[in-house]
Amino acid sequence: MTETTGIAARARHALIASARKFGSASYDNDGYVANVEDNLSPFVALASIRDAFEIGRGSELSGKMRAAHSSSALAVNTFGRWSGDPPDLSIAGYSNFSSLAFERQCSSGLGGTPPHLDVVLEGPGGVLAIESKLTEYLTPKEPKFAESYFANIKDKRQNSTWYAEMQRIAKISDYRFLDAAQLIKHYFGLARTFADKPVTRLYLYWEPVNASEIKPSASIVMRLLCLAPMSVLQT
Repeated sequence: MTETTGIAARARHALIASARKFGSASYDNDGYVANVEDNLSPFVALASIRDAFEIGRGSELSGKMRAAHSSSALAVNTFGRWSGDPPDLSIAGYSNFSSLAFERQCSSGLGGTPPHLDVVLEGPGGVLAIESKLTEYLTPKEPKFAESYFANIKDKRQNSTWYAEMQRIAKISDYRFLDAAQLIKHYFGLARTFADKPVTRLYLYWEPVNASEIKPSASIVMRLLCLAPMSVLQT
């Protein structure tokens, strides 16, 4: 077992233990509840999010979202309170939203499964697109792109720093834990879906309260320093 695999497993076990301690639901040995409602905040009604996840990638409600370590449940439990009242939400200096959507499909126009954004908020200032991570960033990722990304993007996206970054990391990637390929694919989808609106992307991730106590090599992973090279790219 590698060090990072060990950290990911410890993080999942801690999340399961915390869910059992502070919640009333029964989690099995793998950290799943029988009914997805038991993994949702009392401020989130399943009816308010069901359509988004049934239209989306299909098995979230009956599968992943039932887990204590589910990043989609993290997004829903964090933002679901405002699903019916988006103007009341203020985040990262943005407010007065007119809509809030979970699992928002943003087609890149390249065929296949379109990019899905965890949360997309629209308002007078433009679009705020949120990616939610729980334990995913504790496991190394290898960037992969279908050939259509290189062959079929012929519009202004081809001149973006994101396209150049895709070409670079397809040959050699210096991102170990950040899923850079996913973020690049999200850019292509957002740039096409909201071509006439300014888009801000927000990357939210969980970290344990004792992250500072973890030995330095693990702490680097927890603080997501691997995100630094991506931060210079512009939408």
